Amino acid sequence: MNEKNIDLTGNEIAKIIRDSVVEQIPVVGSATVKFFTLQERKRHERIISIFENLLSSLAGIDQSEINWEYVKSEDFNPMLGSVIDRLQYTTAKEKIHRFREILIKDLKTTYYSDFKETYLDLILRLNEDQIKILRAFQKLNVDLGSFSRNESADEKEKERERLKIQRIPKAEDFGLNRDLYLFYIQDLISKSLLYDEGMGRFSTGPFKIIEITQFGLEFLKFIENTDIDDRIDDK
Repeated sequence: MNEKNIDLTGNEIAKIIRDSVVEQIPVVGSATVKFFTLQERKRHERIISIFENLLSSLAGIDQSEINWEYVKSEDFNPMLGSVIDRLQYTTAKEKIHRFREILIKDLKTTYYSDFKETYLDLILRLNEDQIKILRAFQKLNVDLGSFSRNESADEKEKERERLKIQRIPKAEDFGLNRDLYLFYIQDLISKSLLYDEGMGRFSTGPFKIIEITQFGLEFLKFIENTDIDDRIDDK
């Protein structure tokens, strides 16, 4: 497979991405590069296939929507390289789709954050059930944030905590058994996406009052509209 496999004539953004891919993936670079395992060759060929699909998707983007200053700057190549690095380690359709959509979003509205690399790692490390769980806690956070009653601050806080316990997402909400669900919760807590607010407070045990962190909310914002069902033209 070589750069001729990618037909990019007449599409400036595609040419820029092609050149970056050619530079960063050895399989489309120098013919002198040798691969020592079939697995490595297949992995690189899969990445090229993914980016051919990405470039095909770009054909439907209005060129005026693209942040050309960013794309032509030194900041874009590292982002593209970071995605390439992670694509080598997954064959999951949902993750590949999400990485592709992240790149397309980045071309239009660049997401500036000190945690961008961490967010990309999380896309690779979290499964779809965990993302669904995280979104359920996001919804609970929004619902409780709008909670308001004519009571003192202490009474409001007590009522809010009662509602948290009552409405906290449960394993059955996601079709999961309890042990697996608690493992997912612990993993999300370990990644600072959720935190156990009830531990040692309000006479509650672990996993009784779980909240999403600000970091978790920012991660969900980063991957917003990148689910596999968000683009009906997904291939």
